[in-house]
Amino acid sequence: MLRLLVLGLGLLAVTALLSTVSVRSGQAVVLTRFGEPRAVHLRPGLHWRAPPPVDAVQRIDMRLRSTSSGMYSTQLADGSIVIIEAFLVWRVAQDREGVLSYLRATGARPRAAAAQLRGALGSSIQTVSGSFAMPDLVNTDAAGVRIGDFEAALRARLAQQVARYGVHIIDVGLERMMVPEPIVRSTIQAMIEERKVLAQHKRSEGTERSGAIMSAAYAEGRQIVAGAKADASRIEAEGRREAAEIHAGIETRDPELYRYLRGIEALRQLFATAPTLVLSTEAYPLRMISDGPPVADAVAEPEAQR
Repeated sequence: MLRLLVLGLGLLAVTALLSTVSVRSGQAVVLTRFGEPRAVHLRPGLHWRAPPPVDAVQRIDMRLRSTSSGMYSTQLADGSIVIIEAFLVWRVAQDREGVLSYLRATGARPRAAAAQLRGALGSSIQTVSGSFAMPDLVNTDAAGVRIGDFEAALRARLAQQVARYGVHIIDVGLERMMVPEPIVRSTIQAMIEERKVLAQHKRSEGTERSGAIMSAAYAEGRQIVAGAKADASRIEAEGRREAAEIHAGIETRDPELYRYLRGIEALRQLFATAPTLVLSTEAYPLRMISDGPPVADAVAEPEAQR
């Protein structure tokens, strides 16, 4: 009886073990009976099932996963060619229908699901890129960048395509964007030519402004020189007039002294222009050297002498 009791308890324990299934956190369990899904368990814990071979257990990983689209060459709305790589964060839908759809579409194989998602992500990139131009993705003005709109459109497009896979899209974003090398070279060359044109325009403006400044400076200089010449002529005329008045006053007051001073001035000019001369000492104005300055015949009045 004891042996039978132990044997019965053992059979009961084995039967109970085979009649339960444990569901861990981050996992879903699908019970299939003769290949047909019978129950889906999403909550962690123990759940009842029919012992094998009646019910089979299919475990599905419900944790977050990520994948990348790879490099896709696509054409934008303005005709620009860019190479885009996007990333995708996904997980199996957290409901019974989503789990069953995932199981039927991928066989609960994450790698197969990732391959299908990469293909859908690539086609979505090709479709969405046609609605955006290069300045929407690359722009020196931050207000003109629409990468957020691009990612939102990509997420919406992708969600429609993967709905039948039982997959829920968590996040989609641009991982990398490049321009093909020939386009980069042509773009750089176009930028160089544009800068050359701009530089030539600036040089032309500088030359024009320099000419205007120099013309204004020359005109102002001519005005200043003309004014200075007029002032010099006026001052020279005043000097000559004053000199004439002085000479006239000297000639009136002392004719002999006036003639003597004029003779000295004539000698100065004569020796300055012709230092070698053969003249008689009796000739004017050489006789002034031997005669000396004139002597007054009478003593002038004290006031006249002063």
